[in-house]
Amino acid sequence: MYYSCGHFFIRWSDIPVTQETKDRIEQQARAFLIKHNETKPPINPETLAQREGLTVVYDYILGNRVGELNRETKQIVVDEYLKNDLPYAHCVIAHELGHYVLNVGAALTASAGKAPETSADESELEANYFAHALLMPKPLVEKAVKKYNNKKETSFDTLIDYICYMFCVTERKAKHRLEECGLG
Repeated sequence: MYYSCGHFFIRWSDIPVTQETKDRIEQQARAFLIKHNETKPPINPETLAQREGLTVVYDYILGNRVGELNRETKQIVVDEYLKNDLPYAHCVIAHELGHYVLNVGAALTASAGKAPETSADESELEANYFAHALLMPKPLVEKAVKKYNNKKETSFDTLIDYICYMFCVTERKAKHRLEECGLG
């Protein structure tokens, strides 16, 4: 499984986030969802951002980024072209919420879509993991997979389609999450 970050791809299993960190992020995402009483998919990260006092703005972003969090203005800026791609926009907003909630990459502006270059970019990977855990909480993914597997005709491709539809995420993110949950 490969992870896209900007124009670069790395093997998802090679992401240098420890299991302890993943468990902590899962707990933080779960607590964030409980705080906002979100228990059913699809999770709307734009609504969650607004509840946290953040404004989501669609605008043109220069460079290879698709989103950014500006802590000073309390804005999540999402590239304008994603306005018509709700699953992708949800993933970007959830990623930026990851920076906000985890307080990783605590500079005034944190950006989605940069390629990891050093261990300093672990904050990008953690924000991505948070986005997956937020949009596709593990218990809900496991329940969806179990429900799906009870159907007569099943294949991995149609399972991915089902997860994408149910959680309003991209195909790539659905595959990553199934892998993270040991289901892919």
